[in-house]
Amino acid sequence: MVGHSQGGMPARHYLKNLGGAAKVGKLIGPGPSNHGATLDGITELRPGPARRDGFSA
Repeated sequence: MVGHSQGGMPARHYLKNLGGAAKVGKLIGPGPSNHGATLDGITELRPGPARRDGFSA
């Protein structure tokens, strides 16, 4: 099973909570949002000097 980006979350839910682990051999997640985001990670997405360290991204 492949769950790219936001598709990784429903894939993990299926495997963990809906019995999918018995039917799926492997989950491949290119760029999933499994661990959330940090403030630094979010500010790096914005153009200009938005980072807390004063450097532009």
